[in-house]
Amino acid sequence: MKKIAPQKSLGQNFLTNKTIAARIVDLLGDISSETVLEIGPGMGVLTEFLVERSKNFAAVEIDKRAVEFLRDKFANKLKIINTDILKFDFADFAQSYSDRIQVIGNIPYNISTEIFFRLFENANYIEKAVLTVQKEVAQRVASSEGTKTYGITSVAARLVAVPRIAFDISAGSFFPAPKVTSSVLVLDFYENQKYKTKYNEIMELVRACFSTRRKMLKNAIQNYLNLKKIDIQKLEYDLKEQNLNYLSKRAEQLSLDDFFKLYEIISKSKVVEFS
Repeated sequence: MKKIAPQKSLGQNFLTNKTIAARIVDLLGDISSETVLEIGPGMGVLTEFLVERSKNFAAVEIDKRAVEFLRDKFANKLKIINTDILKFDFADFAQSYSDRIQVIGNIPYNISTEIFFRLFENANYIEKAVLTVQKEVAQRVASSEGTKTYGITSVAARLVAVPRIAFDISAGSFFPAPKVTSSVLVLDFYENQKYKTKYNEIMELVRACFSTRRKMLKNAIQNYLNLKKIDIQKLEYDLKEQNLNYLSKRAEQLSLDDFFKLYEIISKSKVVEFS
């Protein structure tokens, strides 16, 4: 089988180190009775381990050259779906197996954030994700409040899962070698997604809070409050009643629970009637 050349436009850096590949797959644990979805299998170095270990395994690959290569390599062992992961129907796939799924992949670094948010939006259908990404991106996702890398993606991840960095991978384990160090990020999704019905609304507030990182929240969310027709003075009073000083803090100082409390208080604030 003729190998395919990585395409820069697709963000392809193929993992070639099989020892590392085995360590990555091991992070999924026992998948003998699990449904596993691989994102962007490329040349199939992770796939070799996954097809043997998983009860139900499928891969999503946008590159038609890789699809043909993998079908030749794995024959009937592999179910492969030729589509863009950003358009993939996670709900339909998971429900077809009546199961929450495990997700794994060495994902394209140029669209890693978009992929994360697709997973977060489909958190109800996912049990765990093990993803290889640029180290800086992994640090941002796994960051806690009070750090420079804590931001929108950090809060979004913690709304649906517990993120952690498992280990780093040097550039030499890929072809072509990227100019950055990579990290394997593990996301253990909550079985009970308590924020699921309010995820989009909470994230709207979070994005507003981080829109101007250097400003205190009182100033950062002024446009958001205007759009929601929220009286800032009433909000300040409601927060003071609960001894909360969120509006005098910056977004990176708020924990996930803080954002949720702020969201709930804003939701209960009076609507301003404009004449």
